[in-house]
Amino acid sequence: MEGQNLVAWIVYLVSGLVFTWAIVVLSRRFRAWFRDLFLGTAVVLIFTPWQFGDTAQHWAPAILVLLMDLLLEGTESGLQGGVVLLCMTTVMIGVVLVRMWLRRRKTIGNTQVSELSG
Repeated sequence: MEGQNLVAWIVYLVSGLVFTWAIVVLSRRFRAWFRDLFLGTAVVLIFTPWQFGDTAQHWAPAILVLLMDLLLEGTESGLQGGVVLLCMTTVMIGVVLVRMWLRRRKTIGNTQVSELSG
């Protein structure tokens, strides 16, 4: 049984990497902040794992755990997959904001240097 789980996760991760690469390639013409936000959301939805079942030994992508909880148990299940997705999305937005701030700071620094030299 463990071998099947390992093969399934390897297939899932490789597929996720290919999908993420396709997003990177297709989003090159978008603005940097939108591209980072779009890519970050895709990475959070694809690669965030969460446990399911009664024991902590079984893991699945959190978006699938959330969808299965909603379909099978409704909202009374606690929506644990949704909570972890919300937390990871919050972290991702923080990372995107820091990247935007650093990019803007670099741009402003380059503008000031060119004004002083010219």
